[in-house]
Amino acid sequence: MLRVLAAVVLVFTAAGVVTVGESHSASASPDAQPELVVDGQEFDRQTFRIDVKMNGSVRWTYVYRRDLATQSEREQFTSFAKTFNKQENPELYAHFKQGAHVLTDKGTNQTGRQMNASSFSREAYVSRLDNSGIVKMSFLWSNFSEVDGNRVIVGDVFTGGLYIRQNQRIEISWSDEMRAVNASPEPDDQSSNTYTWVASNTSRQFYDSKPQVVLKTDNEDASSYATTTEWLPLSWLTGFAVVVLIGLGLGIALRRGFITLRLPAELSNRSTEENGSRDEMPTITEADLMTDEDRILSLLRENGGRMKQVKIVEQTGWSKSKVSMLLSEMDDEDLISKLRVGRENIISLVGNEPEAVRSPFEDE
Repeated sequence: MLRVLAAVVLVFTAAGVVTVGESHSASASPDAQPELVVDGQEFDRQTFRIDVKMNGSVRWTYVYRRDLATQSEREQFTSFAKTFNKQENPELYAHFKQGAHVLTDKGTNQTGRQMNASSFSREAYVSRLDNSGIVKMSFLWSNFSEVDGNRVIVGDVFTGGLYIRQNQRIEISWSDEMRAVNASPEPDDQSSNTYTWVASNTSRQFYDSKPQVVLKTDNEDASSYATTTEWLPLSWLTGFAVVVLIGLGLGIALRRGFITLRLPAELSNRSTEENGSRDEMPTITEADLMTDEDRILSLLRENGGRMKQVKIVEQTGWSKSKVSMLLSEMDDEDLISKLRVGRENIISLVGNEPEAVRSPFEDE
């Protein structure tokens, strides 16, 4: 059956755009478009970090890092940071908090676990170590992870998969009281308490509910830990920055909105010049966000409920092997019907099969 989830689309650009919209999701294919996009073109390096607590809560941290090439850029970013830190509720931060509450509310509906957003934090500064400008925003997401006895399972909220763009990474960390017993897919880098997945030279997409990390505690019931006070200060986190993150299959009521994080003009101008040769971020359409199954079903509807398999290959641009495997899976799940006619495979929506292959009892 067609699984439809109201999903969130957040686009964070370092020039600062945040867009929120609705989409459909639910695929296990690595070529499907997941639902959460975080992008930042005025910043140079980005990381999205999830710090996992024993009670299943996590601290979400978005961190943006920008190299400052000149003293002028350093001064300009310092000025920007002072404004961002001192202003009571900057627009970017206000929308960040609003989005966090929407995500946790919908996450509650999606998973059945009561989720809340709290302990918000923000910080912008110039690093003394490597002369870079850093912006961090963070919040505590209660019950983000599934707790099963002494196991804490991270990843079930990534319904529809997760997508990171070039030069971005996602980190999942945990305390010494826990140990990892499984991770999928295998992380690109790991330490005793952190797994990291990186998109170094190209974008990267994960399967449904991935990446996933299963942690175990020495306690019989990890859920007994309180959720209200357990959180890490932003100053503890390393300075990276999130740019693109797609994949929370969570409902959201917002349709469209923009948030602007504006750097000083000199910094913005340099970024514009440097990024002029880069590919512009493509417009995200409903078709882009469809799962592979949804796209095939949509094509079939647009073509009267029936198509040749070769036409599906042509119109999707996918490989023959991918289409064949996907159609076989959909046929097994009774999403479509396949009929071999000569050298052609005819693909039909259920109920739109050629009359010769339909059961005489179907309409009774």
